Parts: sequence; structure tokens; C-alpha cells
Amino acid sequence: MKITANAITITRMILVPFPCAWLAQGDFMQRWIAFFLLILLAMTDFVDGWLARCQGPTKLGALLDPVADKIFTAGVALAFTVMGAFHAAVVAVMLGREFFLTAFRSMLLQRGQRLQVSTLAKLKTIFQMGGFGTIFVTLFAPQPWHAQLPATVGLLFAAAWAYRKLNHQNAPTWVLPVAAAFAYVALANSLLPPAVSVDTQTAIIVFMTLASALVYLHRGWRLLWPAVHVSDAARCLWSISYPVCAAYWVTVNPQLLLPLIFWLGFELVHGGIDNVVSANNRHVTTTYLAYSTLLLLLFWLTATTAWLPATQWPPAAIWLMVGMSGLLCAKAAWKNKQMLISSAT
Repeated sequence: MKITANAITITRMILVPFPCAWLAQGDFMQRWIAFFLLILLAMTDFVDGWLARCQGPTKLGALLDPVADKIFTAGVALAFTVMGAFHAAVVAVMLGREFFLTAFRSMLLQRGQRLQVSTLAKLKTIFQMGGFGTIFVTLFAPQPWHAQLPATVGLLFAAAWAYRKLNHQNAPTWVLPVAAAFAYVALANSLLPPAVSVDTQTAIIVFMTLASALVYLHRGWRLLWPAVHVSDAARCLWSISYPVCAAYWVTVNPQLLLPLIFWLGFELVHGGIDNVVSANNRHVTTTYLAYSTLLLLLFWLTATTAWLPATQWPPAAIWLMVGMSGLLCAKAAWKNKQMLISSAT
């Protein structure tokens, strides 16, 4: 059977939640196993990119690949929240950035506008992925490895940049900032207590997350205002509700971690479908994301007023909502199947 880039991407999307759950709730050995599994899954991003170039890129791959990266970010960020490394506000910002820019992209696409991925956005992804690794090493690597490992990685990046320069080759602009970031982590881990070092690394990740989002907003907001549609408001409410709810729920009830990752995954796929539909049909004025948001808010109101506080919600209740969200996502895909099929060719 032929292995395709899209098959690898979908496999990564399905598998990511499980090592994230082990990372958050396992013992010392399980956490290290989960850490290396996540590294392997992250590396498959390069594999499916290489296959896409060899086999020819598809529009379906262009939809799935960024969604897979967002699911990876969401899963690890929620796991770090359960571990106590991230405050709920931090994960809300990180998830909010991904959800809001997904919604923002649909708003622009409906107006025939596209925003190119900025260099800062690429740096944000690198700093997030690398930051997850250095925070884990800071918390769980024995001394002096918690400083030596990031120092070694930083030296490798700096050596790669110097090698290309000495051979008169173009070096990617992000290599030196990443090398400097790893050098900072090595220095911080040598001089600061682990908790303080983690806080400074988290601050850098949050700064890059917000800065990259503000660049997109600065470029695109003038294209929306003042012709704001009802569907724009629905997408904005969706992009705020899910990150805030997920960040709060996983903080007060860590047992909800695994179903929450799958729930967010379905919604991010749903948002990707909305992007495709908006790009191909600018006359769409309603979106299934509105129904999904209404379902979320009704569940929260019903559960908190007539049932149990979030600290006592059983995971089965969230799995039920995962199924409902998956059905809405499938319905959106089925309704626009011709558009999605044509976009995959």
C-alpha cells in the first residue's frame, strides 16, 4: 500500500493525544517515553512535507497539515497545564491564537483576501515546539543535563548557520534566533531555579504567540471593517469559547484532558473545513461553527446549573460532547463534500 503525505498527517493527528495524556499524568519513566514519542510525531511533519514535495502537494494536505500542528500545540499545552508548568491563562492565549486566526482566515477568504504566512509566525511555531522541549528538560532532566542539553542544541544551530555562511550559502533567517533562545535556556537553567526558568521560557513563548497574532490582525483587520457579517461574530465567539473552556476545565479537572484534546481536534478540523468553504464560496453567510459553539455553551450552562461542578464532571460527559462535535464536523464536511473533494485534487 502506498504511503501518502496525507496518511502520515492524519495518523499524527490521531496519535498525538495519547502521549500528551501520558506526559501529563504518567510517572517519571512514562513522561520520558511520552516526550520521545512526541518528538517522533513532530518529526513526521518533515516526513509528510518531503513526501508532499515528491508526490505533489494537494489542497487536502494544505488543509490537514496546519490543523495537525495546531492539535499538537493544543495537546502539549493542555498537558503542561495539568503538570502545573502552564497557568490556565497561558494555554488560553496559545489556543486562542490558533482558533482566532482560523476564524480570521475564513473571514478574509469570504472577502477574497489571503494573508501570507509571516516570518514571525514561522518563528512562533519553532519557539513553541522548541519551548515545549526545553521546559520539559528543565523540569525533568537531572543536573547538569538540564543546562547542557539546550546548550548543545544551541551550538548545533549556530554551527549550522556558520557552516552555510562560510560556504557562501543562504542560511534561514530563523536559525540564529533559535540558537540564541537555546543558549538563553542553558544560561537560565544554570543560574535560576527550575520554576523561575520555566516562567521565563513561558513568557517568551507567550510573547511570540501574541506578536505573531498581532501581525496578522494589523494586516487584515482593515479588510474587514466596517463590513462585519453575522457569520463573523459567530466565528469570533467560536474562537473564544473553546480555548477558554478547555483551559479552565482541564485546570479544575485533569481527568478531562484526553477527551478535551480530541474535542479541540474536531473543532480545529471543523475550522479548517470552514476555511476551504470560505475560499471557494464567498456567499456563505452561516456556518456550522455557530451550532458547535451553541452546543458548547448549552453544555456548560446545563452542567453547571443543573448537574455537577466541573471538578466532578466524569470524562464520559465530555466524550459525549466529543461525539456531538464530531457529528457536526462530519455534517459540515458532507454538506460541502464536492468542494472538499475538488480541493483535494
